Amino acid sequence: MYEIIIPDRMWYLPIVVAALIACTGNTLAQALRKNNQEPRERWKHAIAGLLSGALFGTVLQFSGKIPKVGPTIQIIILAYILLQSTIGIIGVLTGLLNKGFKGAKLGLKITLGLFYLDENSFPRAVLQGFLRHLWEMPQTFVGQTTSHIKNAASNVTKVEYYGGVTFVINEQQRYQDGLSLGNYVNVNLWDSIFEDFDTHIKHDPLLLHEYGHTIDSNIFGWLFLFIIGIPSIHSAMGKGNHQAFWTEKRANRKIKRYAKKYNDIAWNAFEDEYPTA
Repeated sequence: MYEIIIPDRMWYLPIVVAALIACTGNTLAQALRKNNQEPRERWKHAIAGLLSGALFGTVLQFSGKIPKVGPTIQIIILAYILLQSTIGIIGVLTGLLNKGFKGAKLGLKITLGLFYLDENSFPRAVLQGFLRHLWEMPQTFVGQTTSHIKNAASNVTKVEYYGGVTFVINEQQRYQDGLSLGNYVNVNLWDSIFEDFDTHIKHDPLLLHEYGHTIDSNIFGWLFLFIIGIPSIHSAMGKGNHQAFWTEKRANRKIKRYAKKYNDIAWNAFEDEYPTA
């Protein structure tokens, strides 16, 4: 089995490179979100990116030493990096060709979503960035790919950030629904968003509900698509009350706790439409 070999004197190289990439990505995403104007906030976002990237780089560098399975793990991680990078670059270029600067900016924000971390909690941000590309690898890959495909098909009008999650939004649609894959949430909305996204999401239960699914992605990792994703899609395609299905109630409970803690949002106003029990 092929094994990635880094000279002993340069063992730190993957760690440093991953840390710098993650730091740059999160800093840029936060800048586009316009949430890091204060120097203290800028440093917080940069350090969160550095730490999460360094942890990822450490796994990449030393996983090869795990007996029998180590080289396979390294190859999977490297293949994931190559694919995600390629999709990210192609996504930006496709957006540019289809819709000019606006399409390219939407594509760039989708790609930067790979590195965007939770601005509300520093410990959660570091853990989020570390687990996203390892524990949540399958859905993160599918999430970015799906988002870029929608942008290439001109089915994206906005890309917004909140709490480490990238919302890929298509406004003014005849129907309203959402799909959560890793830290990517693709939603179709009836109306348009005119106000600041942080303000808007506080009174949009659909967006909050989909965020709840991303928390379950953090928890279940590689098993998310099988435990939550497929049963949820099957329920949505059925004739019953989808919001009464256990995966949806679970998502509502998750976001209820998060939103109350970080944004002082009371879920009671949404309980009839998005029940928690």
